[in-house]
Amino acid sequence: MKEVCGETQCALNENERKMLDEGLANARRTEPEAWRWFPAKIHPPVSFETEAGRLRILKEERLLLDEDLPLKGFQAKIKVHVMTLTQESHPPEERFIGYTKIYEWSVGYLKGWEKESYDLLEKHGFATEDTVADLALFYPLHEAKKLKRKGIGTAVMQHLIGESKSEGLAGFYIPMAGNEMREFLKSTEFEKASNEFYLKNFARNE
Repeated sequence: MKEVCGETQCALNENERKMLDEGLANARRTEPEAWRWFPAKIHPPVSFETEAGRLRILKEERLLLDEDLPLKGFQAKIKVHVMTLTQESHPPEERFIGYTKIYEWSVGYLKGWEKESYDLLEKHGFATEDTVADLALFYPLHEAKKLKRKGIGTAVMQHLIGESKSEGLAGFYIPMAGNEMREFLKSTEFEKASNEFYLKNFARNE
């Protein structure tokens, strides 16, 4: 996997690299084999303090070209975020706890591939040319389920939404929210578009 760090250095030590790889391995299980070898941009980690300890989020993003997508003439991004946590111990130890995966694509792309998602987004004010974030996987506590209700899931979700806004996306949606996810979303400002489909239109939620 080729790494591209842009204007900043990747700045991942051996332990961070190991945890990022662990999270990526989990997130890539549902991807076509050909997607896994695209050049990746690795972003420096960001940190948050939570009730459970210091949360860090590492990010890898890859660009998919139209020949690798179900429909031609479009581009998409895959962004995988990997969560690590450092708790009070002697010495402090950082460990991998979870991951998320987001697809970024245009609403128009969904019209020819996921018509139900397209119809719901259009109904809630999105235009065909808008680029949106599709939260495909959300497992911030994949390896640390005992740490629920410590603010980790909320911190991760807020980070993903803030990142999407700063990158100029029009909104954020969750196409298949299970029972646990729906319970979590009750404490957020997501709109319920159907039983399992939740969305956030940034223009409407300002």
